[in-house]
Amino acid sequence: MHDTVSLRLARDFEVAATPADCHALLADVPRSASHFPDVLALVPLGDNAFRWEMKRVGLGEVALQTVYASRYRSDAGQLKTWWEPVLGVGNAEVSGYWQLSPSPRGTRVHLALDTRFTLPLPHLLHRVGEQLVSHELNRQVDIYIANLQRTLGAPH
Repeated sequence: MHDTVSLRLARDFEVAATPADCHALLADVPRSASHFPDVLALVPLGDNAFRWEMKRVGLGEVALQTVYASRYRSDAGQLKTWWEPVLGVGNAEVSGYWQLSPSPRGTRVHLALDTRFTLPLPHLLHRVGEQLVSHELNRQVDIYIANLQRTLGAPH
């Protein structure tokens, strides 16, 4: 009695920090994760892999606590940080990347996420689960970006 929901998400924004300073923050997983809302624990697994344990969201039968692990890689010369799922950990798989580029006002930041959540719901409730996951993921990413912009500065 499980259902799977897959979501893709992309965001573009600017910060005042230099690309090097922005990359340094985003490539440092614990430091970057400290800006993400609703994280109960970020557990190092070795080899730059981390298990994310999130707060439970939803109500009653349609509630979910997301747990997943990803392995992170970074290339300062390319101004890119990317991650891939560690399979078999938790109830979600998350991959994605940050791509940075210089802008006249600091740094242009592109975030791309691919997510796959296994929900403890019958397929009959797929739409409800999909809406809950989509709403929460978008809300969390919006807060995350706002927190990063506070730290890295708003472009002038």
